[in-house]
Formats: sequence, structure tokens, C-alpha cells
Amino acid sequence: MRARIGEPLSPAQATRAPGVSERTLQRAVTRTSGCSPVRLVQDLRVEQAEHLLRTTARPPAAAVARRGHSARSLRG
Repeated sequence: MRARIGEPLSPAQATRAPGVSERTLQRAVTRTSGCSPVRLVQDLRVEQAEHLLRTTARPPAAAVARRGHSARSLRG
């Protein structure tokens, strides 16, 4: 997930790499991370955007967009 975090990712796409069903992926992610796959991806995107904001001279909107978010999606 981290390698492709800036790309749109649907549950169906997420199950292709490990070759499991959506439900199996959901149970495994929830068991290991304590949150849903959607929440995990959101958390990883925020983590990566925060890292870019701290370590680059890019404007905040560019760092956020690079990690798969829009500025609007972070306001809510």
C-alpha cells in the first residue's frame, strides 16, 4: 500500500496483489492494524503528506496532492 499510496485505490484493486477476497483483506488489515483498509490508506496518506511537509520546500498543496489527497479532502 505504501508503494502506491499516491494512486487512487479501490478495495478490488487492493485485493489483486495479495490475491485474496475483499473480505479476507478487510479482516487481515483490521486484525493487524486495528482499522479498516480505507482508514489505513487514509492514515498512510496523511503520514506521507506530513513527512513531505516537514522534509521538502514544496508548497503544502503540492505535498498533499502528491500523496493522493486534495486540500479540500483534508479540511473535513
